[in-house]
Amino acid sequence: PPPGPAPGGPPPPTHTSLTPPPTPSPSPTLLRLTPGRIRRASSPLLPRPALPRTRARGLSAMAAHVLSQLLDKCAHWDKDERYMATYDLCTELGKDGNLDVVMERRICAAVLKQLDDSSNDVQSIAVKCLGILLKKVQHEQVVEISEKLCTLILTGRDELRDIYSIGLKTLITDMPRETGHFVAQRELTERLLTGATQDDNNDVKLVCLDNLTDLLRRFGGDTARHHRDLVSMLVLQLRSERQVVRKRATNCLGALAAALADADLERLVGALLQRIEEPATAEFEAATLVQAIGAVSRAVGYRMARHLDAMVPLFLRTCGDADDDGEGGEQLDDLRESCFQAFTSLLVRCPREIAPHLDAVLAVALRFTCYDPNYTYEDEDDEDGAGEDEYEASDEDEYDEEDYDGSDDDDSSWKVRRAALKTLEAIITHRPEMLARLYGDAGTALIKRFKEREEMVRLDVVAAYKALVDATVRVGGGGAGAGAGDGDGAMDVEGATGA
Repeated sequence: PPPGPAPGGPPPPTHTSLTPPPTPSPSPTLLRLTPGRIRRASSPLLPRPALPRTRARGLSAMAAHVLSQLLDKCAHWDKDERYMATYDLCTELGKDGNLDVVMERRICAAVLKQLDDSSNDVQSIAVKCLGILLKKVQHEQVVEISEKLCTLILTGRDELRDIYSIGLKTLITDMPRETGHFVAQRELTERLLTGATQDDNNDVKLVCLDNLTDLLRRFGGDTARHHRDLVSMLVLQLRSERQVVRKRATNCLGALAAALADADLERLVGALLQRIEEPATAEFEAATLVQAIGAVSRAVGYRMARHLDAMVPLFLRTCGDADDDGEGGEQLDDLRESCFQAFTSLLVRCPREIAPHLDAVLAVALRFTCYDPNYTYEDEDDEDGAGEDEYEASDEDEYDEEDYDGSDDDDSSWKVRRAALKTLEAIITHRPEMLARLYGDAGTALIKRFKEREEMVRLDVVAAYKALVDATVRVGGGGAGAGAGDGDGAMDVEGATGA
């Protein structure tokens, strides 16, 4: 106990209020600066100011309670309640804050369950919620979601397979790069590869090929241990009797080729070229193989340089004659379009290796810029001998808008003309040494194609002619460009205009 007061002395001071007694203000002292510290004369070190504590923001108790209520409503018997609960769940997930493991599992299970909902609106909002959820949960949860979606695609209900596929596409497209590395290396690639080989269910095969294409485009380098199995499977699918299967296998092969090692790419291209030359190869299969080689060449570019001597003659033979009156139909038009797209890619990425084939590529591109078997231009027969007055008269009767009501639904020749114009534009842009020749060949042909009936193709005609003018400016700066056209290959502007 404290000592009592001294006899006859004053009592000790007492504080009856709850506030602490005032502390006397310190007397001013002299400060002395030292390196990195502030010292008070004849005093210990001053306390350092407390720094604000930083930590990952977790969910507050209120936010966790709100999420729990929304998850309960997601299982409500009323579809409107389920829809609104999922919509509000998307809003809550978009806010700052980290989910704990238990809440992650609950939300993932609820969203995956709604993919099986009887309401299409609830399914759609669940897919949207899935895209937001992927950016909030840990890698392990994303892997579990991908495996669950694969299982539903392979063994789920047929009428909901498209919804499952959209969910998996959303996952592949929206998940972060570091998460995709784990997902691609786990069972996702192997599961999709298994589904793509199911010959008894073509719907599952198509969905798996489609998702494999998206996966390889984003994370093809992370699936290296499956590359050879994927090549074998896709080459086998190119022989399918169903055109849609062959087309999706071709797209998937192009996505895979960009990630293949050089040795695997050499084996793939060699196998495709060898298969085309075999006499027993069916006509439809040979066409598909040509499209596959075109898709690979567009994907890998300069890495196809050593195969150009075999590829370019193959593409030229496939294009065939521009005067065939469209007997091959849409399938042949798609094949020709693929060949010209491959030419365009090779002209840009392999300029030195394709130089020996430039004359042949230019000739076939010029022929197919006017490939229009389903339409006859009235001034086509006398365009070479027509004068300026005759041309103006015939131009008024070129075609009547009342008689021509847009493009025919079955006419796909415009795709060939457009692809040929892209190839011609690539030659003009990347081969300035051929400018003098292009004045006479390409310039005159492009002026004649200003009468093109399809608006999209007509825009490509203008773009190609603009590339010719720009190349003239770049090479000669005006004066030199004009002199380049004074030789035998000069463009006869008056004659072209009169035509």
